[in-house]
Amino acid sequence: RRKWVKEQWMLKMLLVTRITTNNNWSAEPTINENFITTRPLRWKGRQRRKAKKDKRGGLLRQQFKDIREASPDSKAEILSQYADTKFLPQHVIRPQNKATVKGAQQQINSNNFMERLLCMISKKQLKKTGPHTRTSPRAIILCLSARRCVAVLKDLAPLRLRIAKLFPKQGTIEEQGRQLETNEFGIAVGTPHRVKELMERGSLSLKDTLLFGLDTFENDKSFSVYTLPDTTTHTQELLKNHVQPQCAISRKKENDLKVGFV
Repeated sequence: RRKWVKEQWMLKMLLVTRITTNNNWSAEPTINENFITTRPLRWKGRQRRKAKKDKRGGLLRQQFKDIREASPDSKAEILSQYADTKFLPQHVIRPQNKATVKGAQQQINSNNFMERLLCMISKKQLKKTGPHTRTSPRAIILCLSARRCVAVLKDLAPLRLRIAKLFPKQGTIEEQGRQLETNEFGIAVGTPHRVKELMERGSLSLKDTLLFGLDTFENDKSFSVYTLPDTTTHTQELLKNHVQPQCAISRKKENDLKVGFV
């Protein structure tokens, strides 16, 4: 790397010395084309690195920064730009009323996933399952990876609810589809690609789901489920092709599907 930079610097100096015409410094400067190289200069390398960073979610990271504390209007606007569709403020879930605003704010920013989830949907709503909730859990949570799904399951263990595990390390897609069709789950935790495949097969739906949650956890490289290149495409397709159409369906107000950043 250092050798290449040194060569580029020497090349620039060589070009500068050639910006003359017959050693007549009063004449208009011209560049000798014989010394133009096809090797990219440093500024082109910087451009490529910037484009690569933006492609990996550089702009998205700025938009989704502190997303949990943003207003519903801001969240709806960000989701609309992200999924290339139309989300309205009423499609975004609002924190439930707590004793004090300060207490609600502390619960939203808690390090415990269960506390943040219960700030958006009550335990009573999660337990209200029946035959109508088959293939449609009350809350669906999208996580960054299978390892993150396991960590979320540990945080949700005190709820003592049946939780569907929709990620590759918990059986094949056919087995998970049969479990959803024959059992009633209050919560489903999974990765975007597996959840999308189950929805396309018809084994998972959003008809009786109250919350479609996006996990706001960031890994060591500051990637989340909506900015990681491996999961961004599937998350966008889920929001555009499945979540937004279901949100747009007019039903009873208390049973509408909402999007939340947990």
